[in-house]
Formats: sequence, structure tokens, C-alpha cells
Amino acid sequence: MIAVNNSEVHDFLWALVDAANPFMTEEARAWMYVKIGAGEIESAILALLQSFVRNDTAVPPAVVARLWAWIGGFTGSDREPSLRELANRVRVAARPEAPPKPPPTPVVPRRSARASRRVLSVVQG
Repeated sequence: MIAVNNSEVHDFLWALVDAANPFMTEEARAWMYVKIGAGEIESAILALLQSFVRNDTAVPPAVVARLWAWIGGFTGSDREPSLRELANRVRVAARPEAPPKPPPTPVVPRRSARASRRVLSVVQG
């Protein structure tokens, strides 16, 4: 088994939670927070991955990269084949396109106060 950085695992877990937010009920989310708070990190990750598969919901590409890094920590263990099989069933979202740039702000012609006074003095004068 390869050593895995715990902070990276936690970052991966919270990225999964964020990605699962659209389809998780309040009750499911509460139980997930309890599980995470109790330190059941691996169990929480597995439950989330199974939820993505069950709901046929795609995982963002950046999260999938973390998934494979996490599974790399199980290389050579008895758990590796089942984790790889689960990961292969997870659907990957298409890469998001950059949002279109907003149109430029229209330029509104304005005169400075000095120019306005000057025009006014010429007109009156």
C-alpha cells in the first residue's frame, strides 16, 4: 500500500461532497457529515462513490483525478480490485467550457464638468 497524504484525502472527500450536493437529500447530507465527523473517511468516500453510480451522476474531471490518486494508495492491497471496479463505473463529466465573456460595457459619451462649463459659456456668450 502506498502512503497517502491525509489532507489530500480530506480535500478529495469534500470535493466529492460538494459534487454530490445536487442529488443528496438533507438527511443523507446530515448522515454524511456525521460519518465524516466520526472519522469514517473511507466509508464516506465509498458511500459517495456508490451514490454517484446509483444516481448516474457525473463526477467533475478534477475530482476523478483525485479519485485515481486515492485508489493508488491501495495498490497491492486486497481492496484495490473492488475500488478500481467501482471507480470504473463512475461517470466523468465533460470538461466544462469556459463561460462566455460578457459583452463590453457600452461607452457613454460624457463631458467633464470643466468642458460642460466651457460649452455653456460659449453658448451663452
